[in-house]
Amino acid sequence: MAGTESVHTVPLSCAYNSRSTARAKRSVGILRAYVARHAKTEQENVNIGADVNDYLWSHGIEKPPHKIKVRIKKDGEKALVSLFSEEKAVKAAADKAEKKAGKKSAAAAAKKQKPIKEAAPKTTRKEGAVAPK
Repeated sequence: MAGTESVHTVPLSCAYNSRSTARAKRSVGILRAYVARHAKTEQENVNIGADVNDYLWSHGIEKPPHKIKVRIKKDGEKALVSLFSEEKAVKAAADKAEKKAGKKSAAAAAKKQKPIKEAAPKTTRKEGAVAPK
């Protein structure tokens, strides 16, 4: 059975309703409950990646982020949570578009580039001109 993959922005602002020395720990619990609800699995079957955990704890226990964008991969009963990377998504989309367009996109991009203009030499003040006061 092939796994499914989805991207979610999880709100964690309700972690700020708890005491300040338990906010990051509570945000992990909120994330786990959110993923379990949306992946339709039990909370025990949710595996949070190290990159997500590092991001949640990056500002300490008292100030976790208010929201986090994650990628949820579900394979059977297990759900794996990893941090969503914009760079990877943009690069993958660009590669896909490049393959689809082929050589036409490279030729079109070359036409769109503007030629670099050389800077004109600076003119000097004419001799005998009076400087403004």
